[in-house]
Amino acid sequence: MLRFMETSVLILIVLPSLLILFYPLCVWLAKRRFRHARREVDSWPDLSVIVPVRGLDDGARENLRSLFSQNYAGKVEIIFSLEDEQDPAVKVIREIIAEHSEAESRIVFSGSDKEYRGKIHNLVEALKISQSEAVMFVDSDVRMTSDDYLTRFVEPLGYDEVGLVTCYQAVYAAKSLGAGLIALMINADLMGYFSTLFALGRLNLANGAILALRREVVDRIGGLADLRNTILNDTAVARKVARLSKQIILADRVACVYSQHSTIVDWWHQVSRWHIAMRSYMRLPEYAVYGLSRLSLLMAAVYVVIAPLTVFSIIILTVPLLSRTVSLALINLFFLRDRSTWSYFGLIYLLDLGNVLFLLTPFFTRKIVWRGRSYRVGNHATLEPLETE
Repeated sequence: MLRFMETSVLILIVLPSLLILFYPLCVWLAKRRFRHARREVDSWPDLSVIVPVRGLDDGARENLRSLFSQNYAGKVEIIFSLEDEQDPAVKVIREIIAEHSEAESRIVFSGSDKEYRGKIHNLVEALKISQSEAVMFVDSDVRMTSDDYLTRFVEPLGYDEVGLVTCYQAVYAAKSLGAGLIALMINADLMGYFSTLFALGRLNLANGAILALRREVVDRIGGLADLRNTILNDTAVARKVARLSKQIILADRVACVYSQHSTIVDWWHQVSRWHIAMRSYMRLPEYAVYGLSRLSLLMAAVYVVIAPLTVFSIIILTVPLLSRTVSLALINLFFLRDRSTWSYFGLIYLLDLGNVLFLLTPFFTRKIVWRGRSYRVGNHATLEPLETE
């Protein structure tokens, strides 16, 4: 019986810990795969950069200005899509457009989103006026950190077998506890998880912070209108593209989100929203496997408390602690290089211990708060508004 328990502990704790430990290697392999797959592109598609906006994000002015500093090899237009002219971001956007009068850019007002939820409404309306061969969706809280960002990101669309280009997301420059928790929640696992799937050739999801597709692929998947009442739109798009037998490419660029002053409440809304959405999207066995992969430290701590103190139990506790420490440190040192991560580094262990609370959230509530609005998440990630707008 003791041997069986020890074997079970090894499987449930050590194997997920090893996966986390190998995240930095998987990131390196994914970047290497992307670079080796690059080929000469004869022509660059005309590109529409569509930016759905609602309110002013942290560093909004710098984020939006970064779109105009790009040396894209082809023709590019920038379309800002907002629900109404009263949005506080409108003034900032108009000022930035005036500063860059040489660029082709415009604002479209999508109107009230009674039939659509979240940013999909803005994306659908902007697509109606876009005439480019390729489209790139960029969240307004993303900042492009180099002038060749667009070029490197869009380059794979020159290959017929590629249907969609996505990327990592990372949160930078946290200046509050809530922002630090959001950064750790995303930076510790997202890059490693995406890289692992891409390195194995099994990437079938996407990060909605930045997506790029050819217009004909958007048309072939039926556009975005049928996603109007759903959450996790990015993964839904990726799976539609995969069904066309098209490749999903992970670019070697990070979507840098500057979430500097988020509150604890912001963090809680985001983490609960993600888990509720994933549970509605995944079958229970799939969600259970996902949950077990993130409970190594908690299970190790419980085992140490209830089991006799032995060399085996000490090793069991050390493995998840060491794997998490080494993995996050290497990812930040070599790939993210965010100074603020070190300030909140120790909180990652508390997040790992508290993961069980987040994983259980969908079984107690289906309510989420998204962009200041309350919804109930139904099956297959559908959204129902809970308040009259």
